[in-house]
Amino acid sequence: MLLADAGVPCQNFVRSLHVVQERFVAASRARLPKAGASPEAIIRQHAAVLGLASLILAFPYELPAWLPDVIEAIALRVNDPAPIQVRRPPRVAGVGPFLVDADALCAFDVVTALQNTVKKTLAEFRRTHQDTWHLDKLAFTDDQLSMLTDLLVSPGYYA
Repeated sequence: MLLADAGVPCQNFVRSLHVVQERFVAASRARLPKAGASPEAIIRQHAAVLGLASLILAFPYELPAWLPDVIEAIALRVNDPAPIQVRRPPRVAGVGPFLVDADALCAFDVVTALQNTVKKTLAEFRRTHQDTWHLDKLAFTDDQLSMLTDLLVSPGYYA
């Protein structure tokens, strides 16, 4: 491993990574009010989730000891209320993006950026760790594994 050969700089890197991780986890756990949240608080919450996502995606084929706690912290944000909203155009066959009338603009599907970030990050984690999942799942607690299973495995149609 490249970092293990570095000695003291490696210890500083791991220590600073731990500090960054703790800050993102603490910031992501801050609760926003359901109504009247300040734009700064909303931005701070989403920035914390993006920071956690970057920590998860920084190790695509490894599972450091601290990563299950980060995955748990980001997974807890999937059902948060929608403070940040992104609009995307409806999928209408045969209609170009410039041919949508003003009435159709009001019917846009509203998707939260926070939830999209969490879902895409966890899906990418699953994709990159599926080959070694039989070993990686040993690093998770039972509660963390059940939370991941609930989020990543689609419920059965007839369940």
